[in-house]
Amino acid sequence: MITKYAGTLLFAGMATIQVAGDMAKIDALVVGFEDGYPIPNIKVMASFDNDNGWNAWTESAPINHDTQITDIHGRCRLSGKTNNGEVGCWVDFKQQGYYGSGIGFKLKKKNIFGVWQPDNLVATIKLQRVEHPIPLFVKQFTDVASDSVRLDLFAKGNGRLQLDLLKGEWLPPVGNGEYADVVFTRLPREDLGVGTNARGVKAPSYRDSMSVKFIGDGNGIVEVSCSKDAGIKIRNAPLDGYRQDYLCWKERMKNLKHSSHYDDCRNFAFRIRTEFDVKGKVKSAHYGKIYGDIDFKKMFGVGVMAVAAPSFLYYLNPTPNDRNLEWDMKNNLCPNPGDIGSPKP
Repeated sequence: MITKYAGTLLFAGMATIQVAGDMAKIDALVVGFEDGYPIPNIKVMASFDNDNGWNAWTESAPINHDTQITDIHGRCRLSGKTNNGEVGCWVDFKQQGYYGSGIGFKLKKKNIFGVWQPDNLVATIKLQRVEHPIPLFVKQFTDVASDSVRLDLFAKGNGRLQLDLLKGEWLPPVGNGEYADVVFTRLPREDLGVGTNARGVKAPSYRDSMSVKFIGDGNGIVEVSCSKDAGIKIRNAPLDGYRQDYLCWKERMKNLKHSSHYDDCRNFAFRIRTEFDVKGKVKSAHYGKIYGDIDFKKMFGVGVMAVAAPSFLYYLNPTPNDRNLEWDMKNNLCPNPGDIGSPKP
């Protein structure tokens, strides 16, 4: 409905087939992400959705919009008619110098006056200020929307893939990259024995793994903790804490349920091509970030290959010693970025 906006809040309620809607109200509170202080003079928008029953096959249902400006307390009230209780509320941060986020509620029922309840809900939208957005090199390796690929990339690289992050290219024999910043290695399947599920069915349990190693002293990744609601998750790369190795794994456990290392909320900063001075301090390095963890995809075919290709989205600042990773979401320095999805700062 409104997924093109950042800071979207979605409210799910009871569905009906009437087009005529009843009134719904929502209070928006806009505050700073880090300090929680109210932010005045922010344009907040809301949409109040409607179902139109069988007419949905031939025409779209009407959507009622409302726009208000926050007062000195960072508050405003938005209202409109909806027949299903679905309300969206957001801040168009692109025009206002902020990155947005928020949380949602559910409208459950209507009172005798036809007003959706509860009527005292407050949608708190947390904003982070846009500071120093710059062009970055952004690339997606292997589509994250699919669990499988058509090509066993590891087979082309004899089980080992080397990646030039500054060029965004695999090294030969897979591509024309020149410098190995990170190496991905397909590991043999681990036999975990025979498993049994709750119904007594028996089947093999196992683990498939892929190792990730950043090459060179001082290079590596560091996990950066951030709120799930953050508009920008990594603004600047850390100075230290980088480790060279990371393990990706997926397994069928003894109870035959599947488990994985993968966490979509996990984010990393990374450092490559680090050089040190005579005192052991970093003299030169390149910094980047990875949103949404590192993963691997399997390949279906005559034989199923569980570890066929690495998958991850990375951002890289090509300027040495610049730890700024705030992307302007307009200028991608990568000539072949792949499908990076919706821009994220």
